[in-house]
Amino acid sequence: MYVLRDVQSQPLPAVADESGTAQAFVYADTLRITPDFRASRAGLWEWRSDGGTFGPIYSTGEYSYRISAMRVILTYDCPINALCANVEYVGTVGSEGLLITSGYDRLPLRYERVSRTP
Repeated sequence: MYVLRDVQSQPLPAVADESGTAQAFVYADTLRITPDFRASRAGLWEWRSDGGTFGPIYSTGEYSYRISAMRVILTYDCPINALCANVEYVGTVGSEGLLITSGYDRLPLRYERVSRTP
């Protein structure tokens, strides 16, 4: 299991996404990767804008992943009948964790490995 430690070198809570005057703050985010090329992500978020605050929001997502050229590529599994953007997160695994350097959020996202997933 991996725990998000910082976004663009900013410790949590940190701005993970922006759209106009709205900002998405991430308070916690975990990523569990299993040997069967599946991954799940869970996090606690809050949207802030000129109109106020929305949240906290607990979000989850299911992913598949593949390994290519020493990179991990996570692809969001869009639910049936849902309209989703084709989001892929690309990162590298090191001795201390996972560094996501390409994807939808502000980057990079630095995840620390806190346990081995069975």
